[in-house]
Amino acid sequence: MNRDDLTPAPAPEAPVPHTGTLRTDIEVIRGETGLDGQPSWVLFEPTSGNYFRISNRHYQVIRMLTHDQPLPDFLRKLEAAGVRMPEAEVTKVLGFLAQSNLLRPGYQATAQRVGKMREFKAGMFWHIVLSSYLFFRIPIWSPDRFLNATRDFIGRIFNRWTMTTLWILVIVGFISVIVNAGRFADAFVQSISLRGLVGYGIAVFFIKI
Repeated sequence: MNRDDLTPAPAPEAPVPHTGTLRTDIEVIRGETGLDGQPSWVLFEPTSGNYFRISNRHYQVIRMLTHDQPLPDFLRKLEAAGVRMPEAEVTKVLGFLAQSNLLRPGYQATAQRVGKMREFKAGMFWHIVLSSYLFFRIPIWSPDRFLNATRDFIGRIFNRWTMTTLWILVIVGFISVIVNAGRFADAFVQSISLRGLVGYGIAVFFIKI
């Protein structure tokens, strides 16, 4: 075995961080002048409707984000423009922009977000179906016809007196639960079993028929 074979392989180089680019739909608004005489700036994110107030010092960094580039090149760009700022502070500003969703996402980030959104919608499907089954009985086919046909009937039932009566029943039921909290808790714990779940499912099924 040669001595060269025992030489450890060089460690892979760490990827060079990039700056990213400010989203094109982000509005930059000039704010009030501070006590130091420097203006403040406001970033408006239209998707969430959030406003982010930044200092003029950090605005000088943000306005230089004309395109995505390696961080070392961006630091030299800031220095050439007369912006004196340590690398740690520049990284902090870029991290704030990324966490606040103010930077234009790259392809991988976009793909990950799309995948997470699809997983979230798939997980919500059965929840939506179950909620629709438990709380509404609107037919899937031609719901407008059903709603128009029952509008007058529903209007006569759910009037002011009906709602007042329902509120009274809710208050009475809530007080009854508080008074019998121990018995209610014991019955609830005993129902958490396979037999209890089957009984609950059968009861809900016949109630909704």
